[in-house]
Amino acid sequence: MKSLGIDFGACSMKLALCEQGRILQMAVEPMPENLVRNGRILSPEAMSPVLGEALSKHHINGSNAAVILPASLAFCRRVTVPMMTQEQLALNLPFDFRDYITAEKDKYYYDYAVLNIIKDEAGEPEQLDLLAAATLKSTIVDYEDMLRRAKLKLAVAAPEEFAYANLIRQFEARCPEAAQEEYCFIDLGHSATRIHIYTGHQFEVLRILDAGGADIDEAVAETVNVDSMIARTYKESNLNGAQELEACKQVYQSIGTEIMRAVNFYRYNNRQSRLSACYLCGGGTQNPFLVQTLRESLNLELRDVAALMPEGEGEPALFPAAFGMTQQ
Repeated sequence: MKSLGIDFGACSMKLALCEQGRILQMAVEPMPENLVRNGRILSPEAMSPVLGEALSKHHINGSNAAVILPASLAFCRRVTVPMMTQEQLALNLPFDFRDYITAEKDKYYYDYAVLNIIKDEAGEPEQLDLLAAATLKSTIVDYEDMLRRAKLKLAVAAPEEFAYANLIRQFEARCPEAAQEEYCFIDLGHSATRIHIYTGHQFEVLRILDAGGADIDEAVAETVNVDSMIARTYKESNLNGAQELEACKQVYQSIGTEIMRAVNFYRYNNRQSRLSACYLCGGGTQNPFLVQTLRESLNLELRDVAALMPEGEGEPALFPAAFGMTQQ
């Protein structure tokens, strides 16, 4: 059965049509201004026709949708619980989110993925290591309505932590020798830079840095005296060498410094870590001067995220999360 992974970004919408672990089609469409902020869709009613037009343009139809929920709409945490049945987990998971949720617990949906089964000294299962998530039921209703108006059916909705875990799990199935490697994904987004770190497909940590493409736009805008929307077009086309402006270089260096600080903090708190490489993804990968600055300033080997994904038409660095969500 075909599944359409959808990653709603502030500047663009990424679509990955997949079937049985294969990528059939990848497409990216620009997003209208101020329709998405920090991953949250501000107007689901306005998003429906935008999504519908993108599906029509790329001849995508009749698919089940797998959607990434933004951090502002879903709680995600790694928890360890005693060995129990699915029925017992359904009863107990809400209590693991009691410090996060503000409404009554029955107003939320809860889900989880088993990362590991911890055994006792006798080799008997003792604990479950879980990646758990919770979101308001009303959020799911909003997404269902939005997708239905675009002639799609919501099949999966989960935080991006699940998407990257799925991507790694699918890669490990193809390359078993890679099991339990450390993975670091650096998503160079518009409003923020997100750093996801995993041991194998086991989620470790997410760090969100308040620096991204919008800061580069602002640097261009101030230098050439245009508004931020026009500055973005200058940046994307590198008009008059906009990407090479000194103000932009300072932003690149600042992003690199913040990334390295976050990675070093993780290493310090995880002394067993041997993390030495990362996978760049997101819209910022389309800026060669930003990528080159990171290559020179990060104490990490930069790898192509395409190595973790099946072959498909399109720019792989834009779609790892959208693809990963289809593997849920």
